[in-house]
Amino acid sequence: MGVIFKFKLGTPAFFRRKAGAVCRPVPASTNQGSPPHETQAGQASLNLPKSRETVEDMPEGQARQHISQIVRKDLQDKGLSRSTADIILAAWRPSTTKQYATYINQWLDFCRTRKIDSVQTSVIAVLEFLSSLYERVGYSAVNTARSALAATVTLSDGISLSTHPLVTRFMKGVFNLKPPRPRYERTWDVTIVLSYLRGLWPLTSLSLQDLTMKTCMLLALVSAQRQQTLHLLSITSMDVTDSAVTFSVDELLKTSKPGKTGQKLVLKKYGHDSRVCIYTHLLEYVGRTRPLRGQETYLFISTRKPHCRVSRDTIARWLKLVMSKAGIDIGVFKPHSTRSAAASKVGRTLPVENIMHHVGWRSEATFQEFYNKPIVEEVDSFVSALLGDTADSTNEVTDL
Repeated sequence: MGVIFKFKLGTPAFFRRKAGAVCRPVPASTNQGSPPHETQAGQASLNLPKSRETVEDMPEGQARQHISQIVRKDLQDKGLSRSTADIILAAWRPSTTKQYATYINQWLDFCRTRKIDSVQTSVIAVLEFLSSLYERVGYSAVNTARSALAATVTLSDGISLSTHPLVTRFMKGVFNLKPPRPRYERTWDVTIVLSYLRGLWPLTSLSLQDLTMKTCMLLALVSAQRQQTLHLLSITSMDVTDSAVTFSVDELLKTSKPGKTGQKLVLKKYGHDSRVCIYTHLLEYVGRTRPLRGQETYLFISTRKPHCRVSRDTIARWLKLVMSKAGIDIGVFKPHSTRSAAASKVGRTLPVENIMHHVGWRSEATFQEFYNKPIVEEVDSFVSALLGDTADSTNEVTDL
């Protein structure tokens, strides 16, 4: 069938709405800012955070600017122009900057305490810093810190920190002593959450908050996408036919790289049970929120005034709340676990190729290592066999 309708509300706007209320999308990150100057001691003055304020506490754009000053100066000292340095800095995604900020801030504190140069230093100082981290964190965190320092520190012996033989051997030692392990050895049973969601019916009786959270959870499960993808969905790129809703995501995703940009998300109608049909819920949600969103074009908006686009953290909070209400142990399982829970559920019955195509994975090893987990048994197997499954699993989501 052809397209029934396509939402067109104009271009996404950076706008103000209603006196006293400001709606703004997440500000674009910037690399602007003056290069740091030299102090009398010869160290770079980096406009460090005041007292207890850390780089992590800063708004994302400010933290990126703060850290970029360090890297930009190093690049310019090597002879690169400011414009070229800014292009190189753009290689960092905001999420990378956020991760690096944690360890760069700790490195600056480490150097201040020992009164050593934080930009040009010895490999001994770097190893001592990484060793201090090793006492508190695992291999992945130490390796992230190493990557952050490799982008901001110049070793006095002229060897690149990334390839320095002592650093390489140190990291191998950390790996052997604290080998990285997946966050989850098991995952939760999707049927428990689906049983809870079926109870939120009919849609017309739900509050906007309940409708929003139910739609968000169904979308996370049926699509098995990251919260980043859900956050980027827009009704201007939403095509609706009589059998499916299709979103085109043209913005950069975590998996985007040269030759692989953009993604299409096809969400088919599930006629067996409207209570868990993502098609039905999306149409109801968009219809319910149309009078509230003004010029806001991103799919998920706040349930309270002003009805602006929500952050990724809000989406995570919605998923976590639904999991908690359904009876999932949120002390163990985080909102991102919806991805492995959905994939593990369908992995029992569907070929791996089907799952990889639906979710967008290119490597079967990714699915097997990180997402295909044993499902936690919520009830004793004998009791379950005797009394029957406590979860309503007669109508399961089969779009995956």
